[in-house]
Amino acid sequence: METWSFTDCQAMTTIAESMNATQRMVKRLLDRDGERCWLCHDRIKFDATPNSNLAPSLEHLLPRSRKGPRGAATFVLG
Repeated sequence: METWSFTDCQAMTTIAESMNATQRMVKRLLDRDGERCWLCHDRIKFDATPNSNLAPSLEHLLPRSRKGPRGAATFVLG
Protein backbone atom coordinates (compact mmCIF):
# COMPACT_ATOMS: atom_id res chain seq x y z
CA MET A 1 0.00 0.00 0.00
CA GLU A 2 1.29 3.44 -0.91
CA THR A 3 1.58 5.96 1.91
CA TRP A 4 0.86 9.65 1.64
CA SER A 5 2.85 12.35 3.33
CA PHE A 6 1.52 15.63 4.65
CA THR A 7 3.38 17.41 1.83
CA ASP A 8 1.56 15.28 -0.78
CA CYS A 9 -1.79 16.17 0.76
CA GLN A 10 -0.89 19.88 0.83
CA ALA A 11 0.11 19.76 -2.84
CA MET A 12 -3.13 18.01 -3.78
CA THR A 13 -5.16 20.56 -1.81
CA THR A 14 -3.32 23.42 -3.49
CA ILE A 15 -3.99 21.90 -6.93
CA ALA A 16 -7.69 21.43 -6.10
CA GLU A 17 -7.98 25.00 -4.79
CA SER A 18 -6.24 26.29 -7.91
CA MET A 19 -8.62 24.37 -10.17
CA ASN A 20 -11.59 25.75 -8.27
CA ALA A 21 -10.16 29.27 -8.58
CA THR A 22 -9.71 28.73 -12.32
CA GLN A 23 -13.26 27.44 -12.68
CA ARG A 24 -14.58 30.46 -10.77
CA MET A 25 -12.54 32.78 -13.00
CA VAL A 26 -13.91 31.14 -16.15
CA LYS A 27 -17.47 31.49 -14.84
CA ARG A 28 -16.93 35.18 -14.08
CA LEU A 29 -15.48 35.75 -17.54
CA LEU A 30 -18.39 33.90 -19.18
CA ASP A 31 -20.86 36.03 -17.26
CA ARG A 32 -18.98 39.18 -18.26
CA ASP A 33 -17.99 38.44 -21.88
CA GLY A 34 -20.19 35.58 -23.09
CA GLU A 35 -19.04 32.42 -24.88
CA ARG A 36 -17.05 34.07 -27.67
CA CYS A 37 -13.28 34.27 -28.12
CA TRP A 38 -12.09 37.83 -27.52
CA LEU A 39 -9.78 37.68 -30.55
CA CYS A 40 -11.65 35.85 -33.33
CA HIS A 41 -15.20 36.03 -31.89
CA ASP A 42 -15.83 32.33 -32.61
CA ARG A 43 -17.85 30.38 -30.07
CA ILE A 44 -15.54 28.79 -27.48
CA LYS A 45 -15.58 24.98 -27.53
CA PHE A 46 -15.70 24.03 -23.84
CA ASP A 47 -16.01 20.33 -24.74
CA ALA A 48 -12.72 20.34 -26.69
CA THR A 49 -9.89 18.05 -25.62
CA PRO A 50 -7.87 19.81 -22.91
CA ASN A 51 -4.62 21.36 -24.14
CA SER A 52 -5.68 21.02 -27.78
CA ASN A 53 -5.70 23.95 -30.20
CA LEU A 54 -9.49 24.14 -29.82
CA ALA A 55 -9.53 24.13 -26.01
CA PRO A 56 -10.40 27.38 -24.25
CA SER A 57 -7.61 29.34 -22.58
CA LEU A 58 -7.29 32.22 -20.14
CA GLU A 59 -5.37 35.10 -21.67
CA HIS A 60 -3.96 38.29 -20.16
CA LEU A 61 -4.87 41.40 -22.12
CA LEU A 62 -1.90 43.16 -20.57
CA PRO A 63 0.74 40.67 -19.33
CA ARG A 64 2.11 40.98 -15.81
CA SER A 65 5.58 41.37 -17.36
CA ARG A 66 4.32 44.65 -18.85
CA LYS A 67 2.95 45.91 -15.54
CA GLY A 68 -0.51 44.46 -16.10
CA PRO A 69 -2.86 44.54 -13.11
CA ARG A 70 -3.94 41.51 -11.10
CA GLY A 71 -7.49 40.22 -11.08
CA ALA A 72 -10.27 39.26 -13.45
CA ALA A 73 -10.28 42.63 -15.21
CA THR A 74 -7.10 41.76 -17.10
CA PHE A 75 -8.23 38.27 -18.26
CA VAL A 76 -10.24 37.19 -21.29
CA LEU A 77 -11.24 33.80 -22.68
CA GLY A 78 -9.57 32.72 -25.88
